[in-house]
Amino acid sequence: MDNKRQKWTFVAVILVSAIALTGCQPLKQKFVRKKKVKADKFVPILEPVDYKAESVSAERRYNHYYLTYRIWERELMENIQRDESDKRVREALDKLIVQLQEMDEWVSIEKKQRLNELTEKYQSMSEYFERPRPMRNVKSFESKLKRYERIMRKELKTEMVFNQDL
Repeated sequence: MDNKRQKWTFVAVILVSAIALTGCQPLKQKFVRKKKVKADKFVPILEPVDYKAESVSAERRYNHYYLTYRIWERELMENIQRDESDKRVREALDKLIVQLQEMDEWVSIEKKQRLNELTEKYQSMSEYFERPRPMRNVKSFESKLKRYERIMRKELKTEMVFNQDL
């Protein structure tokens, strides 16, 4: 029996030593951290593409500013007719003048002089607001606006500025 016991002890020692030397893989994985593997990040090679700027003709730009001028001119006239506050009327007048100044960049030299004259006339209209409200002549202001608007339509309309045939 002693012999049997020695055999079993010997087998048990060999099993314990085998387990100790090899270890239990799932148990080992549970308690041992894996080293982080640095993955090479993909870095794309960027090749810049130059796009051409959209070319917009002088006629098209002028037409844009002319149409915006017409909107502000209409707004100004409506504000005066509705007897709106001075602040609104001045704002519409200022915006109208800005559009005229923008139009100035896109016209020929002959038309530029006429446009500058009109811009100065519109700028001089701001003096109207320096007088007290009871002292203002609204009808005179309206008639000046209509006169200047007629000049714009007859002489500085987009078709008139860019088509000399008319």
